[in-house]
Amino acid sequence: MESQVIIYYPQTEDSLRLVVPSGEITVEEVQRKDVPSNVASKIIPRADLPAATLFFQAWEASIDNYKGVSVNMDKAKALFRVALDNKNAELSKPIADEYMRLFALRADTTAVEAQLQAINTAAESTDYLAAATVEALTACWPVELGANPFLPASAAV
Repeated sequence: MESQVIIYYPQTEDSLRLVVPSGEITVEEVQRKDVPSNVASKIIPRADLPAATLFFQAWEASIDNYKGVSVNMDKAKALFRVALDNKNAELSKPIADEYMRLFALRADTTAVEAQLQAINTAAESTDYLAAATVEALTACWPVELGANPFLPASAAV
């Protein structure tokens, strides 16, 4: 039998929730046990889920008029923007600290300033806004920011 999952939207959120049965009880029993009784839910084939699992927070589906699970590109782009900002903050902090140390010593800060500017420029990129697919969005990650968090660990170089 094909593997199945349950999808639903909690009443207080607009993010699709996913329940993956362990196989110990039937998927229908899991649905009765784990999905709030006051929300609509649907049992679907696991194969209907998008391959782009790193954008799962951007998944959406119509429970009542089910035609599959898709990725909402506006939500995916918002997640991408947050990842850019977080990586910028992570990479910039030690460089900014080094800048302040050098500045306090009245030492040359030119190289550190250039390094900080390169990271900020990469993080401020808006190329991702034109992406029409998850694949195109994933490809927009600036190499200056290091490993792409939207690629599987084995592919992130």
